[in-house]
Amino acid sequence: MTHHMRANVRRRVNSRAEVCELTELERSQLLSAGRVLLGARDLESLLAWSDRELLGWLLVRIDDEDGAPQCDAWLLASGDEGLLFEPGAARHLGIAMSQTYLVDVQASRASLVKRLQHALDAMLRPRFLGWVSDEALERAALAAEPEEVDELEPALRKA
Repeated sequence: MTHHMRANVRRRVNSRAEVCELTELERSQLLSAGRVLLGARDLESLLAWSDRELLGWLLVRIDDEDGAPQCDAWLLASGDEGLLFEPGAARHLGIAMSQTYLVDVQASRASLVKRLQHALDAMLRPRFLGWVSDEALERAALAAEPEEVDELEPALRKA
């Protein structure tokens, strides 16, 4: 009998501000994922990468059919790269997602990886949102400022 697992997006992280809202554990997992997937040295280099690539992250939890957490996963918002963690723990499982396929450092866990893969494939993905860089926020704020209008213009047209 196969035990089905279900993957659910727990949180979207699309800006530095949202990274600041993460718990210590979530930040630790994110940094670990950034090290493995991007070669990020620290949180700042991970954030700089997201600023450059305009790509955020999804925190996903995979539960078994009874709703018991089996693992946490940090996936790039593009959905094709990620790293899996012990549920509620900073240690990753040695299972990464590459080009949407799970890759395990331990060959002995093939059936677990297959179930995890199935759960991730079946997961309802949120609409893709790009990373919001501080630069983009500044541009949006500038664009929202009203342009100066020559007050005489409408009066001249009426005359």
